[in-house]
Amino acid sequence: GISGAGKSTFAKSLNPDVICSADDFFIGKDGKYSWYAKGIPVAHDTCRVKFKAAITARENCDIVDYTVVVDNTSIRRDEYEWYFKTAQAYGHEVRIVEFVCPNEAVVQQCIARNTHNTPAAIIERAWHRFTHDERAWKVIDVE
Repeated sequence: GISGAGKSTFAKSLNPDVICSADDFFIGKDGKYSWYAKGIPVAHDTCRVKFKAAITARENCDIVDYTVVVDNTSIRRDEYEWYFKTAQAYGHEVRIVEFVCPNEAVVQQCIARNTHNTPAAIIERAWHRFTHDERAWKVIDVE
C-alpha cells in the first residue's frame, strides 16, 4: 500500500513476533525518522536480513505459531516477491495484504495521515503505479 494507507498500524495490531520494515533503517538513535534516498538500498538489504533471520529462527525451536510481518511500501509485486518466495521456501504460510485506495479522496486521506512527511506528489505517483495482486487479502481504508 501507499504511504499513509495504514500498513504499520495494521501490522502492529496483529501483535506479530517480528515486524520487518525498511523504515526502521531511517529511525535515528533519537527516535526521529530521517529518510534519505541514498539509504534506500541499504534499508531494504537490512530489512531482508532481518526477515531471513526471523523466518529461519523458527526452524531452531519448537515454535508453532510464529508471525513475521513485512511492513514496507510495496507498489509492485516484484518489490515483495522475494519475501513471498523466501518464506514459502522455508515452509511458512504466506499472506499478502493489499491496502486498497479506490479513489483520489482516499489517496488524499493517506497523504494527510502519512507519518513520514512523504510529499503528496510521491504518494500520488505511487498510487498511479500501484499494481494489484490477485493473491492478496484486500483492506480498504485502515485508520
